[in-house]
Amino acid sequence: MKKLLLSLVCFVFFIGTAVSQITNPHLNDFNDGTTQGWSNGPGSPNPPTNVNNFLEEVSAGGSGAGSKLAVFNVGTDITGDYTAAGILSVEFDAKTPTGDDLFLRVGIKGGSDDTEIVTTSFVTVPGSSDWNSYILSIEAVDFIVDDGSNTIGETLADVKEIRILHNPNPSFPADAIAATLHLDNINISDAVLGLNENALSSLKLFPNPAKDFALVTAKDKIDSYRLYSVLGALIEEVKVNASSFEIDLRNRPTGIYLLELNAGNAKQVQKLIKK
Repeated sequence: MKKLLLSLVCFVFFIGTAVSQITNPHLNDFNDGTTQGWSNGPGSPNPPTNVNNFLEEVSAGGSGAGSKLAVFNVGTDITGDYTAAGILSVEFDAKTPTGDDLFLRVGIKGGSDDTEIVTTSFVTVPGSSDWNSYILSIEAVDFIVDDGSNTIGETLADVKEIRILHNPNPSFPADAIAATLHLDNINISDAVLGLNENALSSLKLFPNPAKDFALVTAKDKIDSYRLYSVLGALIEEVKVNASSFEIDLRNRPTGIYLLELNAGNAKQVQKLIKK
């Protein structure tokens, strides 16, 4: 009986320790001088480095190892069941000293066959920019399956890798670009879509879906907006300098659009549906 009991205890311990589980929230602030598990794969000539307590990623462009801009993490403290942990978003501070705009998305690999999913939304880090705060929603509705047979729900319930990548289009593999990305305070948590302390106050977008016009109202005065296709292509950029304005959709095809609203250092991305 003692042997059987010991075997059961060992079995339960094995099951309990074999499955990793992210804590909510999970913060990488890089204040310990390391990359805290963030990498860009074996064989890269430009692995991420810790520079003054933030993460620096350099991509060379062209082709081959080190050509694409992406960092990923497979640590046991950052993987596991995101759904059970209540994970809803990834927040981070970012800037780039190089000249091209960077379009950052979140990619996740997981499930029984390492299915790859990627967010349809992205945030734009302007070229030659200073530090700004960004957030991307990573609920099931925010992803598409790029490769694999598992559903998005199955993948989020068994996350094996999370990555932050540059790609104008929703694709799990990053896009090749010669650029430098600085990242700090990567926070994976249950925060809802919005921008932490720089969030646009009392933002409303209605009707949504909209047929002809969509009205945007906010407490803050909005400087400008960008309208993107769901594939990340810029359709229009408009300066508004107002806290209330309409977006004309009369000549737009039906479908899903991404609306990026900018007010000073605050930025917020909303899905806008044209019916």
